[in-house]
Amino acid sequence: MAAMNIPKITNVERDSLHILPLSMIPLENTSLRRARMVKNVRLESVIELFGGKGTDMGSGQIQVDKVGHEFDLSRNDDLTILKKLAKLPSFDIYSLRIQLREHDIPINDYAELRLSDHKKEELAIYMKEFTRQLILQIYGDDKDVQDYKDLIGLFQHPDIKLARRKLKTISDRLEIRLDQLPAFFEDFGDVFLSMSYYRQCFDHISPIIIDFGKSVDEVCNAYNVKSNKTLGTACHGTKKEVRRLVAVITGQFRKFDISTKRMWEQVNAEQFRTVEAMIQGSYVDIGRKLCGLTVKMDAWVRKFPYPDSGGAMQKAEFIYSDIRENIHAI
Repeated sequence: MAAMNIPKITNVERDSLHILPLSMIPLENTSLRRARMVKNVRLESVIELFGGKGTDMGSGQIQVDKVGHEFDLSRNDDLTILKKLAKLPSFDIYSLRIQLREHDIPINDYAELRLSDHKKEELAIYMKEFTRQLILQIYGDDKDVQDYKDLIGLFQHPDIKLARRKLKTISDRLEIRLDQLPAFFEDFGDVFLSMSYYRQCFDHISPIIIDFGKSVDEVCNAYNVKSNKTLGTACHGTKKEVRRLVAVITGQFRKFDISTKRMWEQVNAEQFRTVEAMIQGSYVDIGRKLCGLTVKMDAWVRKFPYPDSGGAMQKAEFIYSDIRENIHAI
């Protein structure tokens, strides 16, 4: 009966990089299953019992190593599981698919590790190039396809003989039966969807990163910060680290684009599997970087929502105490 009170996973939680609803983990303590684990601005994994939006602002949080003082966990394995979860670098569904298995962390249903329908609709614009390339491979021109579901429908019911022949050719190249082709592309579409998701996450924080860089320059030029070597060094170092992370992430996207372009030029099983392995192999690393940057930049824009919000010293101290903290671990 108690399980009926466990809240359903929301779209925000399902689509987040830094929120893990504990209802998907088979914890014995019902109160904990109503909570969620979040990354705070210092990139610490904490248990959020109420309020907030997955940050350390305006929410009731408990450090994982102190959960045992608040709840009686002496008769179960909940604390052991929570400690394992706390070490995960990102809570996005793609990283979780890999990390939960690698760390032997139980989950109620792996089918829960999927993006919400709302998020998939948002990502349609990012998936356009993937769907366009598939249509060109099959039909040789652009068909009236609005989203990925329409595309799969075309594969299942090709309306011209030429398309059928091309489908047969591609299925031979991919070394799968013709009737397995729709399911194959649907699975592979999920791989492209993952990169679309990460690109959208990066696009979300990119303007904030630019504004943050400008703010850091202004802060470092302020007299009271210039005269404080510790704060000045922290601000310069943090900006440099953020720029490094951005360069690494954009480099990963560039590598992905080059590999997929090569794949479409010569569609075969080896090329598809190489690209698939490359993308899936990057989940944990790119998830960690985007999770860390997103948490940091979202905290910054909440603290200083406008260019004239706060003074130079206040911004410098926030960079020193929060933004800088653990940024090298991303």
